Amino acid sequence: MKPPSVRTSRPGLDDERVLIVLCSLFKGAPDHAMKTFIEHVAATGSVGDFADRLALLILPRPTEAIEMKDDAGEQVENDEEGYEIKREQVLAKIRTLVSMICRFYSSMRSPGRRARSSPT
Repeated sequence: MKPPSVRTSRPGLDDERVLIVLCSLFKGAPDHAMKTFIEHVAATGSVGDFADRLALLILPRPTEAIEMKDDAGEQVENDEEGYEIKREQVLAKIRTLVSMICRFYSSMRSPGRRARSSPT
């Protein structure tokens, strides 16, 4: 039996104005839900419908990116290098959508973030 199309199982996704953002924690990216959705899109033949509107948002904790190691086993020098290595790993695991956008967001490094005091 053929799985239902994304259009029938997810109302509103056929609207070309809808941006689909799949989020995952850094260490587990791509997570199971992310891979399952992408595999479903590929299996239903909807890749062309979603490729330009599908984005991955990877959410690192403060030290996760800088803890990444390159292929030679050397620790990266900065967060951006860690993000690039993780991006390559994520996209290698999701080969069905080559043109997919993959971005990272760390609330600790966000430029407009205000420091908040914790209640005592």
